Amino acid sequence: MREISIDEQLRLHRGLLNPLLAKIEGEDVFILDGGSQTIKRFDKTGALIAEIGNGVGNGPGEVRKITDFLVRDDRIWVVDPRARTVSAFRQDGTYLSRFRTDHRPMRIGPMGDDLVLMQIGPDPSLFYQVDSTGTVLKTFGDIGDDPTGMTLYGTFGRHPHAAFTYAPALASIAYVYDEQGKRIQTIEFPDGYDLPSPQRREEDGGARVSIPEVPVETQGVGASDRGVSVYSVANHEQARETPALLDRYGADGSYNYSVALPHSFSKVHVQGTRVAGVRDTTVFVYNLD
Repeated sequence: MREISIDEQLRLHRGLLNPLLAKIEGEDVFILDGGSQTIKRFDKTGALIAEIGNGVGNGPGEVRKITDFLVRDDRIWVVDPRARTVSAFRQDGTYLSRFRTDHRPMRIGPMGDDLVLMQIGPDPSLFYQVDSTGTVLKTFGDIGDDPTGMTLYGTFGRHPHAAFTYAPALASIAYVYDEQGKRIQTIEFPDGYDLPSPQRREEDGGARVSIPEVPVETQGVGASDRGVSVYSVANHEQARETPALLDRYGADGSYNYSVALPHSFSKVHVQGTRVAGVRDTTVFVYNLD
């Protein structure tokens, strides 16, 4: 464990109904509000300066359920698995366009000038590289060793020297991919948890498959020139009162040290030295020095 300076920069709760995910972009913070199914943009003073999305529905700029979003340049890309769409907005909230997908998109990340989607479908690949119109350019990331699809429950993070990082929630591992779709690094966490085996139970009307609980879940990943940062949270009744850890790994993937965050969060976004964490109806933003 390393003692470092943790400076709380923002504490956001006004105007939020049910924050699910927060992402830092420049000096602004973008928050997925599950209560309104919109993305809310706050500036560095904590002022709400834009609301992205037109609420629940099937019309232009409307969604049925947002599970992820990507802020890049002057665009915000919003993923809706129920409608099987990805919508594009300007950062001021102006609706631009949307495209439909063949499968259910769950996560979205950057891949050069294109986008990378994690979709639930019959393709054995985990990732879909698409352009801004939704045309599939490439599929990659074989999940043949995970036929139950539990690798699908994960988190994208940016990487300054690669296309992206990806960490499954239910295993002690993270991947780094380049812009050609090649996995160039595998980071194994010291706690050593493998993907759990699904449990199958026969019931009236058919079989039911459930995913057993795991001791620790990965709920945030990011990278800087120093290496990769991974946020893990304990999965037990006392987890809420247990300070969660942000683990730091060097550029070579070796474990360096851990930082105890002030709270346990349901989701964390890491952008350089800054961290945004969701806790109940509040989003905290810290700078780690």
